[in-house]
Amino acid sequence: MVKKEVVMLRRCLPGLLLALLLSVLPCRAEERYPVSLLGGTVSLEVPEGLSPLAPDLRKAKFPDLSPDDGDVLASRDGSATVVAAYSPDTPFPDDMATARPALSMEMHELYPDARWLRDELVMVDGRFCARFEFETAAPDGPIHNDMIVLGHEGRMLIISVSAGGPSRERWMRHSEEILQSLRLPTTKEKP
Repeated sequence: MVKKEVVMLRRCLPGLLLALLLSVLPCRAEERYPVSLLGGTVSLEVPEGLSPLAPDLRKAKFPDLSPDDGDVLASRDGSATVVAAYSPDTPFPDDMATARPALSMEMHELYPDARWLRDELVMVDGRFCARFEFETAAPDGPIHNDMIVLGHEGRMLIISVSAGGPSRERWMRHSEEILQSLRLPTTKEKP
């Protein structure tokens, strides 16, 4: 089963992570509001000033991300994003303690030059998640990425926060609050 997760991760993450590496999200994180994403499957608290990414920009930045499998919120200028995305229909275990080692290996292979800050199992909304935090080089300075990955309803769910440029430090100091705000309503709670 772990081999299938590695193959699926190789298909999904490169495009998503590349787009996230190019993102910069200028905002004041203390001004957050709840949003419902992925058809009500995911709830997050995000900074004001974010809205769904325009279809043409979405297609350019996330060419492999189907509208059915992901929601992208962007800053007004479209340069920054917050992403909630499901993997394609490839089965993925809900048991992250088993899946995380393969995910970790794949992430380190995808970004061998990254400066890794965190690679661990964490608890969010009562569920175990893989947490990956790392910096990568970009022409205008390092990009800081912070994400959680978990199995939900048999699929891989990725929630990402990233920033670069002048607002990187201010933004990333609040990524913990944003990721910890993740709520996955049970079937009974969905609208």
